[in-house]
Amino acid sequence: MRSAPRDRRTTNDQAGNRIAAGTINRYGARVLNTANLAFIDVDLEPQQREPGFLGKLFGKRPQASDGSQEAIDRLCDWVGQSEHHAARVYRTAAGLRYLLVSPAMQPTSDQTRDLMARLGADPLYARLCHAQRSFRARLSPKPWRLGIRGTPKLTFEKLDNASDEISTWLRNYEDASRNHAVCELIDEIGTTRPPDDDTARLITIHDEMSGVGTNLPLA
Repeated sequence: MRSAPRDRRTTNDQAGNRIAAGTINRYGARVLNTANLAFIDVDLEPQQREPGFLGKLFGKRPQASDGSQEAIDRLCDWVGQSEHHAARVYRTAAGLRYLLVSPAMQPTSDQTRDLMARLGADPLYARLCHAQRSFRARLSPKPWRLGIRGTPKLTFEKLDNASDEISTWLRNYEDASRNHAVCELIDEIGTTRPPDDDTARLITIHDEMSGVGTNLPLA
């Protein structure tokens, strides 16, 4: 069981510039928004792999694959293009999450748009990052995966002045969230030592608040 996430609404660099902010999305999950540290979420769907000749001969059924290895191979191809490319790979409930340790990326650049498409990022996620001029990583589970319904449209303002209904919903949601993680680290590709202290801080915040290393079920 992991503790309830701490509220870290903003993170600044040593010069006082904001490099990340915590928000709450429309269905109540906590989200880390970063200015230059890229997150890429890749949703995977089960695929059927046809058996080889001998498999067909002996009547073997097609094997199910979620396409994760093919997706990671594409990421490895990108990392291999430069000694300055590095990434962390996480498993999520519905696919994969990439944290691009280096280089720093611009959420509105053509380079970022092309890379997201190449790596199979969810198109809606890519458009949202571009529109909001930041990268996004969900830090708490989706409520319906915890069996919690009737999600109120939450904001930090509503939390500061929560009604009894919102307080009850939030208490139930946070209690259930303690028994689940959002993602689990499964691989590191390239020279993944963070290039600076700010990047290291953001990785720590992400991993700590999304339950990495807890071995809890993903949601």
